[in-house]
Amino acid sequence: MLFRAGLLLHLLVFGTLVAPVFSLQFNLTSVQQCAPMLLSFSGLNSTVSRAPASLTILPFNSTATVIPLLNFTLSNGIGLNFLPLAAGSQFIVSLDDVGGSNVINISDIIPVLPSPNNNSTCISNSGGVLPKSFALASPVVSQCQNFTINYNTTMVSQAPNVRLYSPSGPSLLLPLTSDNPTLGVATYTMAFFYGRGIVLLMDDGRGIKETTSLLTGMTLPQVST
Repeated sequence: MLFRAGLLLHLLVFGTLVAPVFSLQFNLTSVQQCAPMLLSFSGLNSTVSRAPASLTILPFNSTATVIPLLNFTLSNGIGLNFLPLAAGSQFIVSLDDVGGSNVINISDIIPVLPSPNNNSTCISNSGGVLPKSFALASPVVSQCQNFTINYNTTMVSQAPNVRLYSPSGPSLLLPLTSDNPTLGVATYTMAFFYGRGIVLLMDDGRGIKETTSLLTGMTLPQVST
């Protein structure tokens, strides 16, 4: 499900955000389809070294949205008028600094619950499916091993930046090891731990921000004997 153009968002600002890195946590377990959402936090008790600059919303196998937090210091929450994700969807959120690195741990996986009053006004009824710009060559990725992303060269001219997000953990940019812009094939190294669930954000730097599904069961490379 793609975010509709013109999505109305607002911020609720309650003083100053003060917390050491990763002692501040998202405090949200679920949201309802097309209902207002308040992202609140726990652990507001001491200074943080890096100021939050944006909030990234990452629905699985969809399109990410980055909301700038310009000139704001936050404490108790961020309010959204609605989140245009259908019931049954899942997403994570990340509070990021100016460089895109998470200031606190990524949220846990958040499910979207049905609307109690059957509100579906925020969900697109077009029924059309936009073509994907990026695709994993294989749904299985292995710790410390290379993996391949294919990209549509009619829409993207070079390899995207790929950032890994681990629910309830960190985010990090993955190293690009090769790029063939003629074929639209890029290779990256999976620089993350075995056995952790992850979501990848593929960003062309020009507005295309696509996510993978939740990747689980990462395998260790097989060693010949």
